Amino acid sequence: MDSLIFDENYLRLLQDCRSLILSTSSAEGIPHSSYAPFVASTPEDFYIFVSDLARHTSNLNSATQVGILLIDDESKTDEIFARKRASLVCTVGKVEREEEPYNQILDLLAQRQGETVNLLRSLSDFRLFHFQAREGTLVTGFGKALKLEFSSQGLIQA
Repeated sequence: MDSLIFDENYLRLLQDCRSLILSTSSAEGIPHSSYAPFVASTPEDFYIFVSDLARHTSNLNSATQVGILLIDDESKTDEIFARKRASLVCTVGKVEREEEPYNQILDLLAQRQGETVNLLRSLSDFRLFHFQAREGTLVTGFGKALKLEFSSQGLIQA
């Protein structure tokens, strides 16, 4: 397949959601759910900036994969059983402070999330993580689910 498809519902979730829900596991396999503000540099590349004090950060430090969920605001949905959502499986990587994209990504995060990012930037316990989507499911209503697959060129039709 050579044509790339970016479903409008998926792109709207990327635009409307300011935080994502994380699904991580400890080294012992204990699950942990949490959330973090994010920025997406592309429809498949997500970044979060989190403290070493958070349980999900220690889980991410040893993880190779993470689950993330982008979901419509509960207060804005007509049907609670059919909220629009994208559930994605992503690879995990850490972006070190001395790496080239670090400051550029934090600038994007500050534009999207506000001045608090610039305060957090000065704290030594905050880490920048990169999630690259590999596959997932987009649900846009009852009986309306689309399998998402990503390649190095972006989202492909599934």
